[in-house]
Amino acid sequence: MTALPQLLISTVLLGGIYALIAVGLTLIFGIMRVVNFAHGEFLMLGMYLAFWSFTWWGVDPYFILVVAVPLFFAIGLGVYALVMRGSSTPATTSRSSPPSASPPRCRTWPSCSGRATSAS
Repeated sequence: MTALPQLLISTVLLGGIYALIAVGLTLIFGIMRVVNFAHGEFLMLGMYLAFWSFTWWGVDPYFILVVAVPLFFAIGLGVYALVMRGSSTPATTSRSSPPSASPPRCRTWPSCSGRATSAS
């Protein structure tokens, strides 16, 4: 009976990790318009670093968190500089242009249609 609460807690924690991965991918795609599949790979490498350092040397995984974040930030920056910088271009969408600060030129519909109206 003690395995059920442990299973529930492990499931919630694993779901939280999946949610963090999804939020990171959504944030990167929403801002840069580039699908960055390396995001999950670096997370996996960080988890393997924590697991194997705990297994081999008995190092606390929370300490490895302090070591792994700057380490994989530097590795990710190097990968970006070598791979992504040359292949990614800024997205050109209608949302990227700022809205005009000037008031609209046409206030009535018939005069905005592009046809000349006769004043009678």
